[in-house]
Amino acid sequence: EDQLLEAERAAQACLPPPVALAPVVTPAPEASKTVQLAASVVFDFDKHTAAHMRAAGRAELDTLVSGLKNGVNVNSVKLTGHADRLNSTGQKNYNQQLSQKRANTVREYLVARGVDPTLISFEYRGDTEPVAACDGPFKTKQALQECLLPNRRVQVQLSGSR
Repeated sequence: EDQLLEAERAAQACLPPPVALAPVVTPAPEASKTVQLAASVVFDFDKHTAAHMRAAGRAELDTLVSGLKNGVNVNSVKLTGHADRLNSTGQKNYNQQLSQKRANTVREYLVARGVDPTLISFEYRGDTEPVAACDGPFKTKQALQECLLPNRRVQVQLSGSR
């Protein structure tokens, strides 16, 4: 028994002292950041199809969509359609309808590039919110139409998180 007790003490002396383990702390997930993206798409006079979107507006949409591919989770997309004051049709609601068609074109463009259509909402303002007055005298009708270009727009406001 003495030798067994002595052997046990010798064995205990060979073992390293017990190590206290530090508690494992997992970092909290990084808080999501709110992301706001915007684009403005302008159209040729009296037009509403994707073929008649001006190149700069199309580029803004493409930039917005590429931002979504960098880890942005879309919460909502608001499209607001506008038209300029020119209306030679005589139809009272023509510009309202034109602003709606333009917003629908932008919606189709975004959906074709992967945006969930259920997240898209609309407003149609017709010619009620111009950003360019263009009151001066113009030598040609085309010059007036070009001055009014900023009014023929669809504003895109995307809200998301990263």
